[in-house]
Amino acid sequence: MTWTKLNFGKHKGRTLPEVMFRDPDWFYWAYDEGAFAKRGLGTEADRIHARASLILPRANAQTHKEDPESELEVEYYVHRPTGRFGKFSVVPRSRPIHQGSSPAFRGRHIDFRVPREMADYDKLGSFLFISLLKHYVFGDASYRMTRKRAEAFFADDSNFDLVREA
Repeated sequence: MTWTKLNFGKHKGRTLPEVMFRDPDWFYWAYDEGAFAKRGLGTEADRIHARASLILPRANAQTHKEDPESELEVEYYVHRPTGRFGKFSVVPRSRPIHQGSSPAFRGRHIDFRVPREMADYDKLGSFLFISLLKHYVFGDASYRMTRKRAEAFFADDSNFDLVREA
């Protein structure tokens, strides 16, 4: 797929996959405002919007060793003092949900929307989310997300639960 460079806003010159790995909060704000549809980017934005909430969790050495046969889930933790996004972990479904001072909830997918759904304009939460996503998907929290890598990620069907996307 060929991605169009934005011709407006603070991310002018970037593609939507690139924006998702730099500033997902801005993407969701612009999407909700209809900014992409108004500028002929509605189809690309809809594709990113759908896929960003359906990222398949991948096993790492720890989750595979813990229960190699179990399906994986994503456990999201709430930062108790602020009620904002704290972190997420990919865990075997067989593991009991976290019981502690930080509330937790689970989902089947890694979902870019979670930090924004917990609190609008959570730049720190988005930054933490992206670092964890890079850790679980690419094996390195400091993995450099170039335009080419971001576009390849969103173009690769194997990264997403396409049954749910349809």
